Amino acid sequence: MQSCTFVHHVEQSIQVIYRYHKNFIGQIKAGYKLFTDTYDFYVKNPDINVAKNLVQAEEDLKEEGILITPSDHAMVSGIRANNLFEFLYHKMREDHYYLLDKDKIKNLLKSKYLSKLYENHFSSYCDDPISCYLVRYL
Repeated sequence: MQSCTFVHHVEQSIQVIYRYHKNFIGQIKAGYKLFTDTYDFYVKNPDINVAKNLVQAEEDLKEEGILITPSDHAMVSGIRANNLFEFLYHKMREDHYYLLDKDKIKNLLKSKYLSKLYENHFSSYCDDPISCYLVRYL
């Protein structure tokens, strides 16, 4: 599972902190009519340097029997969208960082964005963002 756009749908359903809603305004041509409209997309926050690592998710999906690969050498796997959504939704509700490269999470924790989030929401639980990381992942 090297890439899967469907993952963004799950991230938006959970409202992960490394993405945000951004409005884009553009012109649409429909036949001979031209009109301007605004569209909302849930985009990666450019101030937060994170990277996805889907290797663990792929292993977990195979272990659960949800991701079907015809053989170890196959380049294609199959999965039902509703099974993928349910699996990822539960994993990511438990751990918003489930799909992220754990080494890159340190960048997220050091970011200005998360520092502000930490000040507002997590300061009563641990001493600093790095401590929160260590408690969660080590």
